[in-house]
Amino acid sequence: MTRTLLILSESISKQREPEEPITAIDRYTGVFFKVFKKFKRERSIKNIDLIIISQRYGVIKSTTKIPYYEVTPASEGGFGQRLSLREEEIKNLLVNNLKSIQKITEKGKYSRIIVCVGQSYLRLIQGFEDQTKAEVIHVTGKGLGPKARNLSDILTS
Repeated sequence: MTRTLLILSESISKQREPEEPITAIDRYTGVFFKVFKKFKRERSIKNIDLIIISQRYGVIKSTTKIPYYEVTPASEGGFGQRLSLREEEIKNLLVNNLKSIQKITEKGKYSRIIVCVGQSYLRLIQGFEDQTKAEVIHVTGKGLGPKARNLSDILTS
């Protein structure tokens, strides 16, 4: 059976309670996480894995337990979040993120990788495509709604 890896960026919208760490998939409640959770729930599909790109934690699995924390929202008129990191921090995180993604994908079990992150978060994984033979699909859309619909369409294809 072929497998798919979905890469999402952390979301501003999060479950505030409980205070103690809970799994990332339960902590994040943003639109793209809702699309993914609905897809998994309705289809009972087990061949899709999720990793999350966080400016605080780097690449994490959906089962990684994390506490509640704040992220910097996008500028007015935008959606999502922007990086609140210095250039040196971005470079260090990129190196670590590429190592993490390579470790996750090196076994070759993924036939496709779906990337649903904003432009600023792409900087945190830039170049990962060179490390895999899987088909890489970037989710696009002008605005949150169209991008969420495109993610849903790609997941069901």
